[in-house]
Amino acid sequence: MKLKSGSKKFKLGIIGLTSLFSWQTFGAQIRCESVLQSRPGVYEYQKGLIEAYRSRVYLKDQTPQVTTAYGSKREILRSFEKEGLHYEDIAEWFPDVKPGSRAKLNEIFEKEKYSKQSRMMKWLANAELNPLAPVAMRAHWSKMSPEQRWAFLRDQRDFFLLLMLKSRSEIFSTRLLTFDDIIVGDNVPKDVIVGDDIGSYEVRLSKAISNRTDFHAIRDNVEKFLDGKIGHQHLFHGWPEASGVRKHIAPYYIELLDSTTWFLYWRQMNRNPEDTKSLLTHPYLGVYSTNSLGRLHQAMEQGNPKAFNDKFRMVGARTFAPREGDIYGDWIPDWELRSGNKGVRREFVESMIESRLVTGDYSGLRDFRNYEFNTLATIQELTSGKLSASEVRSIEEFEKLHPKMEYSTHKLARNHYRTRIISPLLPWADRINIDFKKDVLNQAQLVYAKGLAKVAKSYLKKINEKGLNNVEKGEINSKAIDKLEVLMYEFAKVVRLDLDFERYLKPTAEKVPEVQVVQYGPFKVNDIGLGIEYSFRFPLELRPKEKLQAEGLIGSFAEKLAKQYGTERVEEMTDPQGDSHGHGMVVKYKVKDKDKETWRVEWDGIAREYVDGQVARAWGGHIEVVSPKFAPQKMEGPVMDLYAAGKKNGLAPSRAAGGAHVNFDLGYLKKNFSTEQGTRALINLVQLFESEKEVILRLWQHPKRKHAAYPVNFTTEMAQKLENFKGDWTDLGRQLYEMRYFNTNIGRKPKYVPINLTALMTDILPVEYLDKSLDIKNPTHEWFPNFNRVYDRGEARFFDAPTDEKMAALQIKYWRALMNKAFNAGQVLKYQSKYSSKDLQEWKEDAGSWKKAVESHLVELGLDPAEFQSLIWDSFMIHNTVEPRQVDYQEFTNFKPAK
Repeated sequence: MKLKSGSKKFKLGIIGLTSLFSWQTFGAQIRCESVLQSRPGVYEYQKGLIEAYRSRVYLKDQTPQVTTAYGSKREILRSFEKEGLHYEDIAEWFPDVKPGSRAKLNEIFEKEKYSKQSRMMKWLANAELNPLAPVAMRAHWSKMSPEQRWAFLRDQRDFFLLLMLKSRSEIFSTRLLTFDDIIVGDNVPKDVIVGDDIGSYEVRLSKAISNRTDFHAIRDNVEKFLDGKIGHQHLFHGWPEASGVRKHIAPYYIELLDSTTWFLYWRQMNRNPEDTKSLLTHPYLGVYSTNSLGRLHQAMEQGNPKAFNDKFRMVGARTFAPREGDIYGDWIPDWELRSGNKGVRREFVESMIESRLVTGDYSGLRDFRNYEFNTLATIQELTSGKLSASEVRSIEEFEKLHPKMEYSTHKLARNHYRTRIISPLLPWADRINIDFKKDVLNQAQLVYAKGLAKVAKSYLKKINEKGLNNVEKGEINSKAIDKLEVLMYEFAKVVRLDLDFERYLKPTAEKVPEVQVVQYGPFKVNDIGLGIEYSFRFPLELRPKEKLQAEGLIGSFAEKLAKQYGTERVEEMTDPQGDSHGHGMVVKYKVKDKDKETWRVEWDGIAREYVDGQVARAWGGHIEVVSPKFAPQKMEGPVMDLYAAGKKNGLAPSRAAGGAHVNFDLGYLKKNFSTEQGTRALINLVQLFESEKEVILRLWQHPKRKHAAYPVNFTTEMAQKLENFKGDWTDLGRQLYEMRYFNTNIGRKPKYVPINLTALMTDILPVEYLDKSLDIKNPTHEWFPNFNRVYDRGEARFFDAPTDEKMAALQIKYWRALMNKAFNAGQVLKYQSKYSSKDLQEWKEDAGSWKKAVESHLVELGLDPAEFQSLIWDSFMIHNTVEPRQVDYQEFTNFKPAK
């Protein structure tokens, strides 16, 4: 931002302290002055910010969002800048130049008119008039000399508008005028201006804005006009007024600043320098050094925002002097997001930072002073045990001679470039939790250290040659940096520290929803046993390339899970009969929880290559964790511990590539109720699901997971048969088999449906469908309907893998609510397809239509839609941006009759 401290051009937009911060998700409005007592934690607050942003974009919700920083009366203010190069990109909004521009150009003309290198003369010689100018004027223009052209233009009232767009643009590219000389046009959104930024334009706000809704609306408008995202953001805020509060928060506030900087830095370093310009030695986009952080921490502790100034970082620490009209009259701290904030993680970064600043909740972050992470460490320290003495000496000499590696021990030195160049060698394992991939880190650091030594040795050999001029030395310096950029990229893409910092910075839910529902009949759904199969993806950088590697990763996670459970009891399962997938690539462990119940941890979703019908290579896949049969009455306990262990191992569930299959105990229905009651309860569940399946599947199932839970082609004829059903459990199994209430597609397994009731069919199935195993990916296996020999459990397969503890809780609660309505209906539920293809199209085009439908569905189930807002929005966004997985299966029709 090209505004100096104290500049009159930048005014803080102030709305009174009684401004309201509210949106639908949070229910009651919250006044700023009482917000310290009523604000939610950082997890819920961040979710609320994202939901509010989407409500504005998709529902046109203009509810004001004005907030104060924690412990402060100062409202959070926002601003942005968008840089670019060419005038033609902004001409529509900024069509003319200021009145003084004519005199400025005339001064340049008079000064340069006798010079052979005159910029003005060259520009005039090539300048062309606007095609809309009169024909006679353009004909006369073509015969004019440069001097005559300027004399003509100088006398025209609208001289700038007379020129072709290309010629107007060249005035700025030749620096005859700068973008500071442009006036704001009538079409420009309020408070948007343009200025010069070292030769390129910078579209920016004339003042900071306190209403988040207004800020995002303006930003969206500018992004649409310029056809590109704005990454350069400002967050002006106050610090806690109470010195004790400020002192407590300061170490975590600085940790957030530094960690966000490193997150964005490693995101940028993960870009191939052959495809895009590397930021390794960008003069204005650095990272923080240890002494810089100390100075910034001291400034906050002392309540001295004037000293909070270390601007040229990925996230710059800024300070601005009091502005005219600022009722507080003191300096204001600012976080300036300068780079790496335009991509898919922008919403995460901005909401995460703002949520911390507003709530004062820095849970999950460490005190930056409590770990050994010295960016000023010597090369000898950083390469200890990795390099020979001669290699270390080469780098040390390189450090003395190369301008970008120059190292200063002065207490004010920031060592901008050196810190970035040596960054792969820093002790990352001491900084954040990456124990699960320390071998990968150590190997990558060794490779980088060796590469750095090689670059240093080559550089020293060339730079010490006699007779080199400055140009030749510059080329040698530049080539050394080019080599280091490649080394940095190779390190970044292997280790993926950006993902580690994202996991570290992501707030964790401290409170999760209740999982019990209000029961209103004889079926106590809160007590029905569940067995849930949870799915976790391997860290991107650690996806197993073969079975041995998978065994190590899964075994390590099993040990972490056991430790989290406080039992440390892990048992490897080697029973070949435990291979339910038929491919023999079994990696499976048992873990006991505190109640001595068994959780199974295994390898699933494995990619495979076959040779002569045998698996020749297996790789990829994910970790599946199968719970024991349990009926959780609250989330605190093994499920929360499971997610905690997952985070420690870098595991991240994915809605697009994993499920949470909920097995439910049919034995409860058989043992506690008459056959008529039990079978009717289950039939009601089928009728209810099939009536509402469009909204259910859209809410819970990612488009890429349709193949794992393919909907049954349910007909009114099938519904009528179930409605009129009379018989026992075996009869029901036969009825479901005969009406094909399972997956009938060739190449799939019968259980691959949203509601899997194939366990009821086991007693009536042809033996050929039960007693053989089938690997559906094995090209030598002839496909057949492979029903597993399973009893007394149904399965809801439509749930995606819960992305966190809150979603895991909501899945349990939702499933119980669905069972509650079906089982305790007290009557026969009739099938009625509730939604049409028109509804589905409206849901895709209109967020309000989708939101209304799903909230109505949840209310009918006795659930509070407010708890499900994040899921509702996530599902809307997913189905609006992701094309469904293309499935072109052929239906199998030659099923053998039931027994």
